[in-house]
Amino acid sequence: MQRLESWFSRAATHSPLTSFILSLLIMGALIAGLPNLRFDADPGIYFSEDHEHYRLFKVLEKDYGRADSVIMVVKANEGPLFTRENLMVIESLTEQAWTLPFGTRVDSLATYNYSWSEDDELYVESLIENAADLSDADIVRIQDIARSDPDVADRLVSTQAEMAIVRVTATLPKLNRQAEESEMAEATRAVADKIEAEHPNLEILLSGNVISNTEVTNIATNDVMTVIPMMYLVIFVMLGFLLRSITAVCSIIVVTMLSCMGAMGLAAWLGVVLNMMSITAVNIIITVSIAHCVHILVFFLQLYHKGEDKRKALDEALRVNLTPIMLTSVTTALGFLSMNLSKMPPAHDLGNITAIGVVIAFMLSIFLLPPMLLVLPIKRRQEIDGGALNKMMARLAEFVIRRRTPLLIATLLISGSFVALAPMNVMNDKFTENVKLPNEFRADNAELDKYFGGLYTIEYGFEANEEGSISDPEYLQAMDKFVAWLREQPEVRNVHAYSDMMKRLNRNMHNDDPDYYAIPTSRDEAAQYQLMFEISQPFGADMTNTIKQDKSGTRLIVTLPSTDTSNLIALQQRAQTWVGENMPGYMFHTGEGLAVMWSYLGQEALVDGLKGALLALFLISVILTMVFKSFKYGAISLIPNLLPAGVGYGIWAIINGELNMGQMLVLSITIGIVVDDTVHFLTKYLRARQMHNNSAEDAVRYAFSQVGPALWITTAVLVLGFGMLLGSGFIPNANLGMLTMNILIAALLLDFFLLPPLLMLVDGKKRD
Repeated sequence: MQRLESWFSRAATHSPLTSFILSLLIMGALIAGLPNLRFDADPGIYFSEDHEHYRLFKVLEKDYGRADSVIMVVKANEGPLFTRENLMVIESLTEQAWTLPFGTRVDSLATYNYSWSEDDELYVESLIENAADLSDADIVRIQDIARSDPDVADRLVSTQAEMAIVRVTATLPKLNRQAEESEMAEATRAVADKIEAEHPNLEILLSGNVISNTEVTNIATNDVMTVIPMMYLVIFVMLGFLLRSITAVCSIIVVTMLSCMGAMGLAAWLGVVLNMMSITAVNIIITVSIAHCVHILVFFLQLYHKGEDKRKALDEALRVNLTPIMLTSVTTALGFLSMNLSKMPPAHDLGNITAIGVVIAFMLSIFLLPPMLLVLPIKRRQEIDGGALNKMMARLAEFVIRRRTPLLIATLLISGSFVALAPMNVMNDKFTENVKLPNEFRADNAELDKYFGGLYTIEYGFEANEEGSISDPEYLQAMDKFVAWLREQPEVRNVHAYSDMMKRLNRNMHNDDPDYYAIPTSRDEAAQYQLMFEISQPFGADMTNTIKQDKSGTRLIVTLPSTDTSNLIALQQRAQTWVGENMPGYMFHTGEGLAVMWSYLGQEALVDGLKGALLALFLISVILTMVFKSFKYGAISLIPNLLPAGVGYGIWAIINGELNMGQMLVLSITIGIVVDDTVHFLTKYLRARQMHNNSAEDAVRYAFSQVGPALWITTAVLVLGFGMLLGSGFIPNANLGMLTMNILIAALLLDFFLLPPLLMLVDGKKRD
């Protein structure tokens, strides 16, 4: 290892021009791929093609159409909603909804096809038609129908008739999903603003997954343009304050930026498409790159400010730090490559891009940073940061040595207590509550949730036993019983089912006698009713979103308010059990939907994240054991590597207690810094023990003096930097910032107050 350290040191400092030019040429080739980099915001990218719930959901989409939608809610601020003027607005809004880009269907009171019979003749017409000509009696009749019809109540009109919905179903070309959703959302807002301006007594609330996706994308974009740049500005300003060298900070910026651009460029050459998860690789690469540079720079500046020749100071800084930096890079890259075990394709991309970036960061910190430091002017100072950090580390080392036993007991008890709390966290990724209040979309969606249920649905594709047999009484009665069971469940707000339509048609065809609100008794009768109703549908109101073209199946949609992940999965599983026990085998369906898919994916991400992190940490410890040539030190390294995450998640259980998929990335984001802290402290300790034959206590003093300032600086700037994310309007980003801060602080404290007492405990008593 010493021979390798000497070779790297000579290559970087004795041939700086060659090293500099080669580094730039390689980076130029990698960065040339950046124009080919693409971004995809489609939620479907989070699922592999063989993911069970995604596959079943795609079958539903193929049979009944995509579920993209815009929801406009008409709310009367004063007086009743059902007035002639307000119904005219609903009718007008429905007409304008047809003009929205990508809209293929509009559902509202003005398009709902109400059926009745007269003299054995079936009539079908829109519930609201020519609203300006409606009499007071007509308005009362429309309101009574809207509040009593199960296809309308809690679906198009709230129970107490305070609000009405105009729902636009969209078919996006998906050539550029983000741009298409943004175009549709902007057009919708323009329509809503116009209605509100013309009718001050009405408010138009906006929701739907198109609006939701656009709002989240806008906030995420705002974070990228403001919060995240501010985060890194704070990091680099803090580095300038602590290192007291503009040259050092500029060198770090160059290395970190090139590391990120090189990793992204290579990803582009490899055909990787970025997404909201894999873009996180930028943050991780920057944190690891900063850590590498800070370790070299702090050591170099300490020697340089003491009067050492610049080249000799760099030689020594590289020689002392090469092994821990290389170990950190290898182990961190290995940790991220373990993300390929995840079921989420974006996790694979995140792991691979970050592993590439970590390796690039290592190479640049060895072959580009030193040449820049040799060429650029650096003003000598008396001591780095006035000696404050060095003095603080010396006092801290003496305190830890003197109080080793109580510190060991206290840190184990405190950290153990927090680790015990970590399992109390629950996975709860409410995508409808990812935006901080106050926010117009969040407020609008909360109103929609309160009166209708929001964006959470469970969808069933009930297959019949042959083409055309959806009119079979057995099929319809089984569905009707399931609908009745669903409406008894406390979580359910609305059920939209083909069986309800057939019951209504059966009543219509018996002179609207309420006693005949039941499933038709014969298949031929039901088929006749369905055909009569279908041929009476006006343009844009066909049944293709509910009935398969060959009449071999129908879709049932259950609408819920925004709910916890565990509650949604519990309902879906209860319903699945009921279907399996009470419906014919050929009708069995698990119940799918975007909310269902995300709920299961969140739980899988939690399990996969933990498995990947544990596997990575185990492999890291194996590598450290081999490098240190000691099982003892490899085992000891596990403790400060494992505990910070447990402590961080334990603190989170007290603060919040709910995790989302973004917070599953925190283990990946922090593992590099956690391992970096431990490896650097251990290697400095072992260097003192093995090369200088120091006692355990003197080795601890040496480690604190050599690596303590760098660990302090790295942690301080990263904690302050990630703290800037607390100002994000996107809750997952803010939560990610808070949890990352907890883990980074825990890692530093454990490396300062637990690792040294452990080392002194296993390496024997203090020598005279």
